[in-house]
Amino acid sequence: KSVENTLNNKKINGKLQVVYPYVKLNPKSQNKRNKKIIFLCCNRKFYMKGTLAVLKAFRELNKKHKNKIELWVISNTSNDIKKEYNEPNIKYWEEKYNKEELYDKFYSKADVFVQPTLQDSFGLVYFEVMANSMAVITTPVFAIPEFIRDGYNGIYVDAPFYMFDKQYKMKKEYFPRDGNKLY
Repeated sequence: KSVENTLNNKKINGKLQVVYPYVKLNPKSQNKRNKKIIFLCCNRKFYMKGTLAVLKAFRELNKKHKNKIELWVISNTSNDIKKEYNEPNIKYWEEKYNKEELYDKFYSKADVFVQPTLQDSFGLVYFEVMANSMAVITTPVFAIPEFIRDGYNGIYVDAPFYMFDKQYKMKKEYFPRDGNKLY
């Protein structure tokens, strides 16, 4: 309530403005000449960032465009998932890279960043991938619509599922009690 009162205060509200972080353009990514379109899904929370949905969608897309596309997944992907989605044009890496390594090895080479996230309060990664000349496919959740506009600088897809109820409380089914983590 105090935050709401503060933001409704005209003296304070008149002084507020949103300042987005600066992300330097990567000159290495300006002249991409890939033989295949490379889709990149990069995160530290496999399920919460929609990576399973990306794998399922890629499998369908792959049926039509098999020799023209590739998916790179950088995440905490389980061995079971890697076995289930073991296809020659899907490559997996553990999520162990620092920013410079991500820029050099992945961002500068990939064409499309795909992350149908279920939660992202503010995703700096979107600025980073756009600074690397990547198209973006994501979900319009939380702050993402403030900087990704559907059909302008990205494409929106529906979230694989929505984990909050109408009161914005996390649904109980997304708190697994059997040890299976969603993140």
